[in-house]
Amino acid sequence: MRKILIQIDTSVLGWCNRVRYAVSFVFFVFIGLTFFETTAQTQTYYSPNPNMDSGFNEEDLIMLDYGSLFHKDADSESGIIGTINGESSQISVRVFMYDYDADDGLGQEVYYAWIDETQSEYSELYNIDVRAALPEVLISETLDYAQAFLYNTNDLKGRAQFYNVYDNNNCEPGLFSKILDNIKISFGDFSSRCKTPVQPVVIKIEVQGQATLGSAKVPGVGKVELDESLDILFRDTSGNFKVFCENPENSENILCDTLDKLQNPEDTETDDGLKEDLFIAMHRGWWGYDLGTGPPENSLLSVQSANETYPNNPIIEMDLTLTKDDRLIFMHDFALNRLTDYSGDAYSFELPWSDISPYNVKRRDGTIVDDTPLTKFHDVLEFVRDNNLIMMVDVKELQSWGSDDECVANCDYQSKEKQEKSWQKVTRQILRQAESMQAKKNLIIKTYYTYNRVRELIGDKMMPWVLWTPMIVPNRFSKGEKGQQEMVEFIQEWNREGINMVACFETNFFPENDIQLKPFSNENVQYQNLLHYIYANTGRRSGVFSEEPVDPKGTVNRWGSWGVKDTRKDVRADILFLLKIPYGRQMLITTDRVDIWQDIKEKL
Repeated sequence: MRKILIQIDTSVLGWCNRVRYAVSFVFFVFIGLTFFETTAQTQTYYSPNPNMDSGFNEEDLIMLDYGSLFHKDADSESGIIGTINGESSQISVRVFMYDYDADDGLGQEVYYAWIDETQSEYSELYNIDVRAALPEVLISETLDYAQAFLYNTNDLKGRAQFYNVYDNNNCEPGLFSKILDNIKISFGDFSSRCKTPVQPVVIKIEVQGQATLGSAKVPGVGKVELDESLDILFRDTSGNFKVFCENPENSENILCDTLDKLQNPEDTETDDGLKEDLFIAMHRGWWGYDLGTGPPENSLLSVQSANETYPNNPIIEMDLTLTKDDRLIFMHDFALNRLTDYSGDAYSFELPWSDISPYNVKRRDGTIVDDTPLTKFHDVLEFVRDNNLIMMVDVKELQSWGSDDECVANCDYQSKEKQEKSWQKVTRQILRQAESMQAKKNLIIKTYYTYNRVRELIGDKMMPWVLWTPMIVPNRFSKGEKGQQEMVEFIQEWNREGINMVACFETNFFPENDIQLKPFSNENVQYQNLLHYIYANTGRRSGVFSEEPVDPKGTVNRWGSWGVKDTRKDVRADILFLLKIPYGRQMLITTDRVDIWQDIKEKL
């Protein structure tokens, strides 16, 4: 009996232990899941930060602009816009000076704001759209008295005044220059821009609990939104050049006048005869005269030369590509030994900027310009912005040389997907830097992608930042009349979905009997050629790259390989022929010989 009782007790005890262990297990699982759920619901986002993400560099940083901070219309209203759906939910925004030496790039904190369910001005606390005013900025115990006073002002302007970063009276950058020295980074000559000094910053936003971020308005930066495809914060000022030109203060600006006339050409095929409405874009700057003895192509010197020589002709077309460490540099082709005094056989995308920058650029005639490296995108964009010029960018994404079994170089990039990824990477970086420098109004980007493909690669938020020039490149369409119809559909899609973003179209015809130059009908309407169709249906002008010779060598491809044009197969260098094409006198002529076309334009 006792033995049985013992057996029974042991069995009961075992079941009790099992129940206890099960309850404990469930309890700890519940606690763990609750903890996991709580921590998993805190999402952290950063603006571009090269110390955290090698895909960015210092030129991608968001700039806090003290010029806009001190503008009479600057305010702190609606600092954060988001949705708070319950207790323990919060959205916080922090801004840090970028510190080159810090592992995470986060230097001194200059701004801290947040919203939670207690910040709402509404009586209902949950499931509402919260538009919070800026809350108090926290004071750190580690700050000294002066810094504490600065924080206690609860005002970014007060801090800027304390540091004397912005002084209208004597235009002295004050301690601001020391701040830049401390982070060991140069964004150009700030002494010449002390009326609008800028501070590179990293923005950190945390979304905790059941909160949803709409946008954040940061003083001196503007509205910041989330690029969900990349989990990156970017600054968004609405619109492109139209916002700038709609300001009455800019009504007489040459930039606005040029863009308006570029987008709205006159009808050159009138009943009274031919009219002239040519536009000229200086291809790679102004360098191609006297058989290539001018400044090096695609250089800051060639852009400065263009502005000095043709101040009333502000459109400059430049070729852009990436180095191995993702620095945007101006190069038509990847051959460093053609464009610089580098003597090796590496291509530009195979070397980081630090390896490339010691080499000096060459003129087309082969002579070297001392102490002049390849030009970075940032440097030209700054010059273009400050001089009210328009830069049309031709993105040179990575491609392979040759195909299939006959591939010669960069064979990993034979696939369409990898080429698109490269184009996307370059173009997104262009847009980020243009936004950071407030130069979106100065940019036009050329693309051979359809409107919807650009939208997929760039995103709905970033795409309207600049103007676009869709390029009709024959090798991306079928041959003959089928290809002609595909070109029409390409134009129709841009016209239907995004015509307000189109600066102009670029046609690429070669022989006299090219399909783009042949008459055709569409929906029972007769057109003299594709240029006529573009103008009649979109109101935009067409364009062409006019390949006049600049030296005895001929033309060069992306890999530095030379070739001589056969004018029987490529009529683009035949100026008289171009002027006889229906709607040819309405084109945007992209040319290395601005002098020739300017003379023709004046005589027409």
